[in-house]
This record gives sequence, structure tokens and C-alpha cells, in this order.
Amino acid sequence: MEKIKDYFERYPNSNECFEAGGRLFHTHGAAISFGSDVKKWTRADVKKETRDDNKVDFVDADLSSLTQKDLKKYADEFGLKTENDKREILLSALTEYQKQLNDGKDEDENEDDK
Repeated sequence: MEKIKDYFERYPNSNECFEAGGRLFHTHGAAISFGSDVKKWTRADVKKETRDDNKVDFVDADLSSLTQKDLKKYADEFGLKTENDKREILLSALTEYQKQLNDGKDEDENEDDK
């Protein structure tokens, strides 16, 4: 995924790229001419992957050690709505969200054990 992120950083006007044989191409036609197994990537794919990566970090984060600014960043990133941006309110909402994520993580691990 790093090379995809790098591609979109280097080509800010591009909204999609194509991967074939481990190489990236600007156009679908160029990718097909290199190899038949072509995967299309969009900026949205990169953003989703980044959000998922941040969720993994968030699940294990010690929320009580984070600043109000960091708590606000997480709340915005995960689309959590709070009555205000006070640290205590953000901490409460994020702690509940973190608990939900951890509960889902535990269920996934239990299914893997079956």
C-alpha cells in the first residue's frame, strides 16, 4: 500500500492508478499491456486503508494519556459526534468506541479459534 500512497502523493491530480506485475501505471491500457492481472486503485482506497490502519493503533491506545487535540483528531477521524470538544466528553465517547472495537476484535479472535 505504501507505493500506492506514494503514487498519489507524487501525482496529486490523479484520482486512480492501475497495478500490474507489481508496477503502477497511469492508465488501464498501459497496465493491461504489461500484464493481464490488473488491479485498480483510487484515492478512496488509500484513505480507507489509512483509516483502517489508524483504527488498529486506536484499539490499543491509552486514551487517558492523549491530549485534547489528539482526542479531537480521533473523534473527527471516526465520525464520532459529541456535544462539545471538551476533553472529558471526547474521552468518554472515544472510550466507548474503543470498547466496541475491542469487543469486535475479541469476537474475531474467537472465530479464528474454531
